[in-house]
Amino acid sequence: MTNGSENNLGESNGGVESNRDADYSDWHAPLPGALPTPTVWPPVLALGACFLAWGILTSWLVSATGFVLFGAGCAGWIAELRKGQMD
Repeated sequence: MTNGSENNLGESNGGVESNRDADYSDWHAPLPGALPTPTVWPPVLALGACFLAWGILTSWLVSATGFVLFGAGCAGWIAELRKGQMD
């Protein structure tokens, strides 16, 4: 005779009960979720952050470029998110 923590061979399965005989008849396949459309703004934001960090080591011009890219990435991404909420 086995309890819930042993299988048919007498080996322990860590106290986890088997779901072999569980009834899944009321389950259904998940509906396809609406994925957001791909956008270029997250990579622009990441590139700006990289340029900002790289500019700390090299030149203020690289940092300025990174700051502009970072700002454009933030603004563009927020605009896309707001546009998506309006739809």
